Amino acid sequence: MRVFVAVEIGDEARRELGRLMKGLKWNLAFLRTVPLQNLHITLRFLGELERETVELIKGRLRNARLGERFRIRIKGVGGFPSKYAARVVWVGVEDGGHLKRLSERVDRALEGLPVPPRDKPFVSHITVGRSRRRVNVGDWNVKPVEFWVDRVVLYESILKRPNAEYRVLEYYELDGY
Repeated sequence: MRVFVAVEIGDEARRELGRLMKGLKWNLAFLRTVPLQNLHITLRFLGELERETVELIKGRLRNARLGERFRIRIKGVGGFPSKYAARVVWVGVEDGGHLKRLSERVDRALEGLPVPPRDKPFVSHITVGRSRRRVNVGDWNVKPVEFWVDRVVLYESILKRPNAEYRVLEYYELDGY
């Protein structure tokens, strides 16, 4: 099973991201946007794992102290490797460090399990598009929209064409929800 741990996007933020992606797609022909239902913030990508390992992950996350719910805000458009020559287009997240701390708590919960180590530092962002050619998104922006992060989700990613399908395996409520 191909799995990852993430947080969901609030409805109003999802609508704003949809507006942005519609404009990007209209103006940047090479850009493939992410389906609205697939938008999320990845806390930890775990990759292809055995079903037994996924069951261990579920148990660890059920028992983990993941912390209190918090508010975040979408803000700004950027790209990897840069917003002027992007292959991956993303929307930034202003969160006061909450998502990084949540990601670290997820990492601690998974310590000692047979999962691959984190391959790059956590950067809070929402991927909204990908392109085979470099695109310039330097002039694009998004209306800042706030929403609550009140649970963590363990997803299975099923690779299909034209887009992956994400299936919820389990939810983990944050305190104060």
